[in-house]
Formats: sequence, C-alpha cells, structure tokens
Amino acid sequence: MQRNGIVTSVWIDKNTEKINIDLDNSQTEDSCSIKQKNCYAVKSCATCGGCGFAGKNKETGLFAVSGNKITALNKSGRNLKKGDPVIVEIKENQTRIQALSSVILPILMAIVFSLSFYFFFYTEKAIVGGLFFGLIIGSALAFLLKNKMGDKALPQVIG
Repeated sequence: MQRNGIVTSVWIDKNTEKINIDLDNSQTEDSCSIKQKNCYAVKSCATCGGCGFAGKNKETGLFAVSGNKITALNKSGRNLKKGDPVIVEIKENQTRIQALSSVILPILMAIVFSLSFYFFFYTEKAIVGGLFFGLIIGSALAFLLKNKMGDKALPQVIG
C-alpha cells in the first residue's frame, strides 16, 4: 500500500534515518470520524471534527481520530527535510506482523490464561485474574517482539 505525505521531522536513530510524516487524507476527507453523528452531513474536513485537521472544532479523547501521523524509514536515498512531499509504502506482510504482535498476541494470551486459570481454580475470579494476567503477558511479549524486530515492520519512504 502506498500513500502520499509531507515530512514533519527527520532524525537519525541507530544509523538509520527515521522520518515523521503527516499522511495526505484528501482521499478520505469525506469519511466520518467515530464521534460523527450524521455521516452524510460531513462536507469537508473542518465540519467533521474527528481528527487533527479540524482546527478549533477537533475532538479530543478516546474517540478522536489521529491516524494520519506515522514514522517511516528513509530508504529512498534522498536527503529529506521538513516540508518535503514523500511517498510511503508498507508491505502487506509488515502490516500482518504489526497486527499479530500488537493486537492478536495479547488477546490470544488473555484467552489462554483466563481459560487455564478457570480450569485450574473453577471460579469466576480466576477467569478475571487470568484475563488480566494474559493481557499483561501478551503485551510484554508484544513489546519484546517489537524490540527484537526493530525497524523491520516500519513503513518505508520510496519516493
């Protein structure tokens, strides 16, 4: 998947140039945010209020949309600076790895531990305890996996 964006900052981490990018949302400008009550009333970004582009009308908190800012690796060989337009690419396998490590692994661990605790103790408290313990273990495994993989799952600037 490829998206266009604009560089907001550039830094070097472990001999790799990393770039913060604001993605271009012009293709999804008429989409609704989670908080939008009437999806058909959205005429432009400023009337929606669901993301950071809404100015003074923007939403804050749990249901605010903020998915237009990413960090990517500079594999293009270009000397990029703030304000440069770029094309960012992420491969499908990288997306799968991110979903597996950040979402599926903690949920799977929570299910496994809650069922294990239930079959060992046969109480509802054991299910809740196993659920929280599994989420903690799953999240810890996700962080370990992220640190082990390093920057392999990050999107890359290709142009």
